[in-house]
Amino acid sequence: MSHAGAYRTLAAVLAAASLVSCKKVIVNFADPVGPIHVNFTCVGTPSISLADASGNPAWTYRTKKKDPISWVVGPAVTIDSIVSKDTIPLPLDPAGPQGGQPGLPYDSKVKDSNKPTTDYHYNIFASCNPGGGAPVLQLKIDPEMIVR
Repeated sequence: MSHAGAYRTLAAVLAAASLVSCKKVIVNFADPVGPIHVNFTCVGTPSISLADASGNPAWTYRTKKKDPISWVVGPAVTIDSIVSKDTIPLPLDPAGPQGGQPGLPYDSKVKDSNKPTTDYHYNIFASCNPGGGAPVLQLKIDPEMIVR
């Protein structure tokens, strides 16, 4: 689901809840728990989702300094790169494989910097090979990482 789709769904739920009751509505969302699963399907109708280890949406991922962070993919998907969208470099050090082959995760560790809580806007460039001679599908994924 896209960011916009998630926000529209949330807005609809909150609007319905406010019509039912005039009481204050509080919505709590748990922080995703790693690793991040890049669920990119290119057989049939292409689809994409980012989910945590429990299957919860992980389009925004909150992590702490020094934490390991990993993006995992299925056997037909390759993470080609993970790069910052702006001039702020990502606070990551390699901590294992960095994608580059089908099914290989992208393992990193969050740097221990003195910067305050920061939102990092980044792109995951991935490709999916549906097999059977079909063309490889390229995708740019636009999530967000928050380091506290």
